[in-house]
Order: sequence, then structure tokens, then C-alpha cells
Amino acid sequence: MSRIRTGEWVAAFGALGLLGLLFFDWLSVSVKSSAPDTPGVLNYLHVVYAGSLSGWSTLGWLMDVLLGVAIVGGLSLPYMAAKRTSPAWPVGTAVLTWAIGAAVFLILVLRVIVLSGDEGPIGIGVQLPAYLGLFFMLLIPVGAFLSLKDERKDSPEARAYTPPPARSVPGS
Repeated sequence: MSRIRTGEWVAAFGALGLLGLLFFDWLSVSVKSSAPDTPGVLNYLHVVYAGSLSGWSTLGWLMDVLLGVAIVGGLSLPYMAAKRTSPAWPVGTAVLTWAIGAAVFLILVLRVIVLSGDEGPIGIGVQLPAYLGLFFMLLIPVGAFLSLKDERKDSPEARAYTPPPARSVPGS
């Protein structure tokens, strides 16, 4: 576990937090209908349906797949760092997690913005778990970026490494 750096912990925390929050209610939905216009009676709206929808059922199947890929990327960072056989696996995983996670975060922000709002007879309200889900989704690419930034030159493996001897210039 000593190989796992701060970036990997942040990405794993974000992935686990997002995975848990997707089961909570992200949106509240209320469908209203208006009474017919009659002379002498005030026109009013009354609620026909009111409920909440979880993150899995709200965002659509494509967004669920993208979030699943981001969650797997966030959870694979600490695994690759702890079980690596070469430095290429953790670095490659961090690059992919950072790129995919940043794109999925932007898509998720746009999706939540599009879903929110009171549009006439259908009122949709964004609840706290949606905002926390955005925060945890942001932690995944941030953790991957921090993992790439940390070069860990003071590890036992780095101290034990001796570079190969310098070669002569070809043709001389």
C-alpha cells in the first residue's frame, strides 16, 4: 500500500463516492395540471405526480455507461499502482482516466444543467446528491492528474535504480 500516492487515493475516493451517490435521488419531479378556465373561478395548478429519481434512472443509459467507465478508471488507478510490474501500467491508466474522466465530467455537468429547471407543467429540481455526484466525479480526473504529476523520486525503487553507462557517439 506504500506505492499508492495521494492522486490514486483521491481518484478512488471519488469513484467510490460517485458509485454510492448514483443510488440516491438526484432529481425531484412534479407534474402539474391546471384546472379549466371557468368564469369567476381562479385558475390554479395542482400536483398530479410528485416523486424523485435516482442517478441511475435519471441520466440515461449512455451516461450510465460513461460514468461506469469513469468509476472503473478511478478504481483501477490504485490497483495498478499497488500491483504494477512496470511503470507503464499506472501511467497509462492515469492518462486514460484523466482524459476520459474530464470528458465525462463535462458531459455530466451539461446533463444536470439540461435536466434542471421548472418547465411549465413539469417541474424538475436538482437535489443535493446530484451536486455531490458532480463533486465526486470531478475528483476522479483530478486524482488521475495528481497521480501523473507525482514522480515519486524518493521511493526505494527509485533510489535503488542505477542508470546505464553512457554510450559513445556512433561513428566516432
